[in-house]
Amino acid sequence: MSKVSFYSEKNFKKTEIGKIPREWEVRKIKDIFKVLTGTTPSTKNPAYWKNGNVNWFTPEDLSNKKNFIKTSKRKITRQALKDYKLNLLRKGDILISTRAPVGYVSVVKTEGAFNQGCKGLTPRKRVETLFFAYFLKLKKNLLNNLAGGSTFKELPKKLLENFKVPYPTKLEEQKNIAKVLKDFDDLLENIEKQLKTLDRVKKGLMNIYFTKGFFKHETFKNTEIGRIPAEWGIRKVKDLLNLKKPLIKGKKPNLEDKNLIPYVNAEYLRADKITQYSSAQNKDLVVNENDILILWDGSNAGEIFKGKYGVLGSTFVRLNFLKTQNIDRNYIFYFFKAKIEKNLKLITQGTGIPHVDKKILLSRTIPFPSLEEQKAIAERLKTIDDQIENLKKQKEHLQKVKKKFMDLLLTGKVRAKIHS
Repeated sequence: MSKVSFYSEKNFKKTEIGKIPREWEVRKIKDIFKVLTGTTPSTKNPAYWKNGNVNWFTPEDLSNKKNFIKTSKRKITRQALKDYKLNLLRKGDILISTRAPVGYVSVVKTEGAFNQGCKGLTPRKRVETLFFAYFLKLKKNLLNNLAGGSTFKELPKKLLENFKVPYPTKLEEQKNIAKVLKDFDDLLENIEKQLKTLDRVKKGLMNIYFTKGFFKHETFKNTEIGRIPAEWGIRKVKDLLNLKKPLIKGKKPNLEDKNLIPYVNAEYLRADKITQYSSAQNKDLVVNENDILILWDGSNAGEIFKGKYGVLGSTFVRLNFLKTQNIDRNYIFYFFKAKIEKNLKLITQGTGIPHVDKKILLSRTIPFPSLEEQKAIAERLKTIDDQIENLKKQKEHLQKVKKKFMDLLLTGKVRAKIHS
């Protein structure tokens, strides 16, 4: 396995794109690549589309932000290539979206044509295209800002041709930098695969646990919510909640009191990011970790969350459970996520801002195993959630490290050398 050594560069020169190592150069894109434009064959002529087997890339194919693009969603025929004299990218060329959105970049793995929302960069000489793809990714915001247009943004060919980039004069160094950054992306991709696997496992287990149970059951019965173990009970959501006040609606933050605590909004619940504070106002508005919250208003109305300590935000409600000893709230939370959330999000009320249909929520039915089995189900699912959360933190940390390395390596502040 190859080893990488890094060292800080000491010898710089000032250029129009900033400080770069003395032996590096500044080049325009057109000095390194031939910039190709795309077009769309007539969509009314089936001879250009039916049974097509030639890749035809669009900005949509680039939107996943992957380093490499292997295939396109739509295909065209060889007849379309011939009649329109389309530019054809070769394996290893760069494809960049230059029209709404601007700045998504990938290296193509197979040949293909592309539409007018993209431009292709084909090398004029031997270079490591992935190095330049990474640099264009690093400058995505700049490219987007340079794009013009009143209806939608577009990066003109001439502007892209004259866009200046650093040029390590040794091909080996271009390859070294690209490999280090690709190694980061390979690690991130592996984490993403693990996350998808765990998510599938979790969904599969929830489907089993809420219909067949965690413990072994010999007999089953048919109910209004399907087939469940015979010894289980079923209850309406409204029967679990305080009759007089089943739902506690949040309020806007109050800053009058000095004793401020976190304000529970979507940013806090999704990303653990405290963006606002508020006084408690009254005890009903104080959220704890064992509470279950529902996003009541807005485009994502119906989304279910576990509580975090703070003051209940104005777009949320807290389920006001009865003080009972045979309910495990983690079990209820997971059942809501598995069987109720999707329905709540699909069926909302309101002609303006959508909100959850209270009647539908309160009328939903929940299967109830013994408290022991509720806890067993919740603990097993929480174990998977903990693994998912740990991987997400690893991913977030790795993304930050990669971003820092991109800035250091692609500008030459840090040099990389790979040893066989």
